[in-house]
Amino acid sequence: MTELNDGKPRKVKNARPYSFFLEEDTSSFGAYVRGGIVTQDVQRVIEYAISINGTLGDRKLEEIDKKLLHHFASGSRAVLNPMAAMFGGIVGQEVVKACSGKFHPLYQFFYFDSVESLPVDPLEPGDLKPKNSRYDAQISVFGSKLQNKLEAAKIFMVGSGALGCEFLKNLALMGISCSQNGNLTVTDDDVIEKSNLSRQFLFRDWNIGQPKSTVAATAAMKPLLESGTLGA
Repeated sequence: MTELNDGKPRKVKNARPYSFFLEEDTSSFGAYVRGGIVTQDVQRVIEYAISINGTLGDRKLEEIDKKLLHHFASGSRAVLNPMAAMFGGIVGQEVVKACSGKFHPLYQFFYFDSVESLPVDPLEPGDLKPKNSRYDAQISVFGSKLQNKLEAAKIFMVGSGALGCEFLKNLALMGISCSQNGNLTVTDDDVIEKSNLSRQFLFRDWNIGQPKSTVAATAAMKPLLESGTLGA
């Protein structure tokens, strides 16, 4: 159904998790095959926010931050690795509390935001367009220019133990140093021991006795990453 790719805004009704209806005659359109991304008009999101704010009485905001709403709308579909890693750690900690019966669990709401991570200057709409890559979620929040800088970054990382494994995983999932121009060098003068396997998740039984830096870089990084090792 390529006729919908003309950029024209269309009214949607009866929106459900996996389907919706268009208020338009589509009988002359081609058949829908699969996939596709539908974006919502940011202005409508702002109108909803203003409408809801007007009903809050004494709790309403004096001024709506339209810039923040633009960021929220453009990145609302995004699942970002750093946020997922952080919340995964918190959830894992709560599971350990529940299973062990030790320490006090969270009985209240837990709120976290990272507004300071959002771009300071407004981004061009074209900079936020998906590129059909694994990093489209990051592009929808931070823009393709920043993503290109991340992929071309040259990083020297000291240590590939427990924290190093986590850092390497996060760098790989974010695409950092993963372009032909990027480079990540890992150094660690230690070798893998059996006691490391319980918490250093990039290592396996057959890696015991091997250099941490070599094994970690091989396990974490994708083929596109130009990775080097020191202290092996």
